[in-house]
Amino acid sequence: MHSTFLVKSVELHDKNIWRVYLKSEDNIWDTDFDERSIFCPHADEIFIRHLSRENKQFIIFQVLLDMMLRLDQNKYAKDELLEFCPSKYEHESIEMGKINDFEQNYESKDAAKWYTKYSFLYRLLNKSLRIETIDYIVKMRYYIHDLHNQLAELQSSFINTLNPETVLMLYRGQVMKKNQLNEIQDNIGGFMSMNSFISATQDPAVARVFSGMGENLQPDEVSVIYEMTIDTNIRSTPYAKIDTINPDEQEILFSIGAIFKIEKIDQLSANIYSVKLTMTHIDDELWNKLTAHLN
Repeated sequence: MHSTFLVKSVELHDKNIWRVYLKSEDNIWDTDFDERSIFCPHADEIFIRHLSRENKQFIIFQVLLDMMLRLDQNKYAKDELLEFCPSKYEHESIEMGKINDFEQNYESKDAAKWYTKYSFLYRLLNKSLRIETIDYIVKMRYYIHDLHNQLAELQSSFINTLNPETVLMLYRGQVMKKNQLNEIQDNIGGFMSMNSFISATQDPAVARVFSGMGENLQPDEVSVIYEMTIDTNIRSTPYAKIDTINPDEQEILFSIGAIFKIEKIDQLSANIYSVKLTMTHIDDELWNKLTAHLN
């Protein structure tokens, strides 16, 4: 039996040595998987980390991601993924059929295509990233590596289609708990990172629909529309337009770890808010700010 480990805390032990404390947790998968699209208003929210308060966790996640992207894409990594996925769906014949299809036919060039299927791979990946279970994330490194690299390859050609424009406006709609919106409000001027692959759209009307438009909300919920400004000239987390089941969504997919500066929040109506973000890159100056209090 294998134990599951969650990151409990991170400390800077010496100049170039980080100490990571782990906590064993064996029941992390007892809850049901999220079957819904990340564009769905009531889907579980993507994991947002506010860097002003959670720098240690951010740093260890960045180190883990960098490590996985540097590892070789070998048969062992693929076999580990193929062993992991069936263990979560052994009693679901439809998903097991999809896993068999993946084993027989998957190629690295199809990584984004498999993500848009919203099947076992999509759900396992986002669940693992959302609950930040290190060993499960590592088991999925083969696919994470492929999807990240495909987005990086597609990024330049996508940006070329935007010429001569150098500023890209994207939108993302979702339902959010009021206390989560308050946390963003308290961090205006600061930074937040997205610890999963996230989707946005070039069409603001699509984002409004998936925000729920302020309707059928619980008392503690609001509709939120992210307005993301991206300078295509700066180096950043890879992103690209991907083909989806519904091309009208004009979906743009960001790789893990996209970082945004929180510019402002506007209330558009009683239950609808606009959160304006600017995508940024971790240069040496920002990295030093994030790690200053750890030295």
